[in-house]
Amino acid sequence: MALENFIIQLNDHCTQRQIELVTRKITQWQGKIMARFPDQSTVIVTIDSSMRERIEAIPGVELVGGVQIQPQSVRRIRIRQSGIV
Repeated sequence: MALENFIIQLNDHCTQRQIELVTRKITQWQGKIMARFPDQSTVIVTIDSSMRERIEAIPGVELVGGVQIQPQSVRRIRIRQSGIV
């Protein structure tokens, strides 16, 4: 399958140990942790899309949703030359 970005939301009762279990599983499955927000029990990961069901089966996982992370495009700035020096 293809690599995709997912947001993983854990339920409100998850302990720090359960959050670490999720991140450890992701890295074991060759995924990358892109962002981790421990106070909110939220992790953004990049992992093969076929692993989604395995992530959903981890105890405490409430939501696994696809998310797009794209950098802002760089705007080209044109400078007008004036005759003023």
